Amino acid sequence: MNEIFGEENTLDRGSLIWVNKGSTKGFNKIVKNHEYILAYGRKAELVKSVYGLNFPERLEKLEHYCFNKPNPGNPDCNITFKAGCKIEGKENIAFTKKVGDEVNLEIISDEMKFENGILVNDVTLRGAFPYRNQIEQFFKNKDSNKQTFDYKGQKWLEIYFNRKGLPRYRKERKFKIISSIIDNKNIPNYGSNEIKSFFEQKEVFEFPKPTELIKHISSYFTFSNDIILDLFSGSSTTASAVLDLNKENASTGSAQVYGNRKFIMVQLPEKTDEKSEAFKAGYETIADIGKERIRRVIKKIEDEQREKLNFEENKQDLGFKVFKLQESNFKIWRGDKFETGEELEKQLLAFVNPVKEGSIEENMLYELLLKSGIDMNCKIEKIPLSLVAPERRKGGRGVDSDLSGDGVCYYLINENELVIALSKINEEIVKNIIETKPFKVITLDKLFEGSDQLKTNTILQMKDAGIEFKVV
Repeated sequence: MNEIFGEENTLDRGSLIWVNKGSTKGFNKIVKNHEYILAYGRKAELVKSVYGLNFPERLEKLEHYCFNKPNPGNPDCNITFKAGCKIEGKENIAFTKKVGDEVNLEIISDEMKFENGILVNDVTLRGAFPYRNQIEQFFKNKDSNKQTFDYKGQKWLEIYFNRKGLPRYRKERKFKIISSIIDNKNIPNYGSNEIKSFFEQKEVFEFPKPTELIKHISSYFTFSNDIILDLFSGSSTTASAVLDLNKENASTGSAQVYGNRKFIMVQLPEKTDEKSEAFKAGYETIADIGKERIRRVIKKIEDEQREKLNFEENKQDLGFKVFKLQESNFKIWRGDKFETGEELEKQLLAFVNPVKEGSIEENMLYELLLKSGIDMNCKIEKIPLSLVAPERRKGGRGVDSDLSGDGVCYYLINENELVIALSKINEEIVKNIIETKPFKVITLDKLFEGSDQLKTNTILQMKDAGIEFKVV
């Protein structure tokens, strides 16, 4: 982790301790009942707690003394507290000379007097006040009916005195910092029972991390449209946690703002043991278990949503896609890989038809999206052949039989960000694409085979329309 992120990017001391009772198996002296979670940031100084944004209703008011012990960076000074401040637990009381026990505040004015629990006159106190500017600003703003906020954006609600006459402040909390010790009774030792509940009580994965643990951490550091990446996803506990956390935000009515996290799970297709419950249930790889778990979590949430009256409000995005890493669908020119004329001729065929034999159109589509830097979660609209040149389908002259079917003519990406045509190109299709006004168009060079004029005209038309045009 130090090599990847840099030691300077550890978050504070760099680790959390999860109290996990576990089992005494394998221990005969000291039982290991905790695990370490390493915490890093790409830029540690930019990492903030967002717990208050996710769950503002769970934050209690923050209360503390207005003063501190004197030190070189916080020397004594005088502050005037305005009449009208309340005192706790007292009705009528007066303080003279000083207030406090371990830390004394000197009363500069004659006395500090309360009647009916309210400070009668302004009183000046001398002591070390680390929030001097905010205290003075609070009283100034109160006179003009304005609100006061600290540098963290937290609103000051009140300045009052405790029963000993010591000044305190009360303000709203905007965030909550995660504790370095995670000892939460709601977090089980492991997620075995949870995954059994999704797989008909079959133990298809041993000792997965509990969803509540990932939710606990994610609730402090993720919100809105954040993407949570798990490079060793296993049974996809992280995906389950993200979906669950989004659901919690949706239930509080803030799904449109805070309940839209996304996840990327990465898992090698590691084989399951042929004697395992997972293999017997039809899951040949660990990746298969993770994919099926995500499907079942989504189905559970969908079933729960259908039972609610306001199903359409704060509707949660429950879609996900599965991709497998494989070789390119296109032939790659390798000038150092031929020794004979036949091998050279075979390589030259890549310029005639760059598509590998047996390549699937949808796979080519996503490969081109990746190479174009487009998000895999992009909106993909399939424009069918039957929608191009509709006047020809009505039985008019010159009917093009290739346009009469319902196959995909081209793909429209993110409304009009990109058009990818992989099956056919002709004048009608080019005209239709230009009318869509995309920023960029990608098509296969082989689609122009035998029609240099069509290719030349297409290049010119695209240029005149201000569309970036590329052939593969």
